[in-house]
Amino acid sequence: MSPPSIRGPPVPGVLFLTGRGSRRPALSRSTSRYIYTALVWQDTRTAGLCAELAGQGGQDRFRQKTGLPLSTYFSGPKIFWLLMQFQADIPHVPVTRPKISETTALGAAYVAGLAVGFWSNPEELRRNWQADKTWQPHLGEEQRDRRYRGWQKAVTRTFDWID
Repeated sequence: MSPPSIRGPPVPGVLFLTGRGSRRPALSRSTSRYIYTALVWQDTRTAGLCAELAGQGGQDRFRQKTGLPLSTYFSGPKIFWLLMQFQADIPHVPVTRPKISETTALGAAYVAGLAVGFWSNPEELRRNWQADKTWQPHLGEEQRDRRYRGWQKAVTRTFDWID
């Protein structure tokens, strides 16, 4: 099946990301048609995330599901990176990802450790916390406002999507 062509004028405020050709990784079981086109481009800004996922056994899980190695070429890590940057840009505040991403489990362990006296006070826990990566806002106010209005418009278009 050949990829659909996109014709017409560019849409203001919409970002299209593409590789050297369309990639269609998912098929519908009921129709055997492609469900979506993947966004693919080589971008080393996600190398750290890919390495982290690989170190947590993600390389094997990814290869089992796709037959391919985990790579900065795939869209998942890049979309994650874009969303983190978006979260920093719109409210214009830095967004920090902790070194230990399982914060719910870590919080439960900290509370239990405090309860049994493993740690004597919350200050000891604060010293354990480490930042892994921080996304800094980089949009000016006018550009930020324009993108936020576009985001709000996109959200309203999803209202009543399903009857």
